[in-house]
Amino acid sequence: MKEDFNSRARVWDQNPMHRKRAETIAQAIKEWEQVPSERALDFGAGTGLLGFLLADRFQTLVLMDTAEEMLRVIEEKAIQNNLTSMQTLHMDLSDELYRGPAFDCIFTQMVLHHIEDVPLILERFRCMLKPGGRLYIADLYPEEGGFHTPDFKGHKGLDPDWLMSILEQMGFDACSQQPVFSITKNEKAYPMFLLRARLSD
Repeated sequence: MKEDFNSRARVWDQNPMHRKRAETIAQAIKEWEQVPSERALDFGAGTGLLGFLLADRFQTLVLMDTAEEMLRVIEEKAIQNNLTSMQTLHMDLSDELYRGPAFDCIFTQMVLHHIEDVPLILERFRCMLKPGGRLYIADLYPEEGGFHTPDFKGHKGLDPDWLMSILEQMGFDACSQQPVFSITKNEKAYPMFLLRARLSD
């Protein structure tokens, strides 16, 4: 994720679509995460829009991002809302290994299509999860390239069936995916999926 998200951090939450997308995805995840868990990771957390909506499901929520300014926004909002269970972590998981305590749950939205080596990140997720841990990936279905500018270096969406096949080879089960949201951009709809997987015990 090499784009300059730092410059967009202070205005990110002002976009109504960003808020609506996070609310919709959070509600779908909450249908599965009904029993509170100990630790969760919001990967590529941005300003924490999704994480704040799911914070009540976890005793500790780590919000990881490569953009320091996004993390500063999270820290300010956590103080304003007196949320002491949230921890920020400045880290690029593509280049670094996470060496902290394992997680019961990892969730991420609109991040993986920015990452060059997606299987590498999925493998790192596997290593970071406890046995029985849950993984939620919300991202774009494959598209023709109109969602981003022509110089975008990431993926033109992701095939959830491809992701699930990789995860199953890594030892995940209970893999499923469903449409979860649609982003309208330049009068064109770009649907998103929510993939759910569980790391085998």
